[in-house]
Amino acid sequence: MVRDGRVLRNRGYGDYDPITVVPIASASKWLTSATMMTLVDEGRISLDDRVSMYLPEFTGVSGTATIRQLLSHTSGIAQADCIWSVGSTLADCVSRV
Repeated sequence: MVRDGRVLRNRGYGDYDPITVVPIASASKWLTSATMMTLVDEGRISLDDRVSMYLPEFTGVSGTATIRQLLSHTSGIAQADCIWSVGSTLADCVSRV
């Protein structure tokens, strides 16, 4: 935990310590959902908007997926193995989906 650039707490719990590497995909699901719902509450997006409205790289069948479907894992888009590849970019992964 950091406040005003000063470390207040640097501790891990369970099997985690301050240097444990966690795949960002799983570790950020809560933050992604909270951020998206904040945007919905502000009227800036709709859960039924197609993802391709915001990420034009999503084309073809994956381009029809909605934000709601992605957040609830019901889009039918398969997980791309590239998310585990070191050095793989978002654009690389999206092009493989």
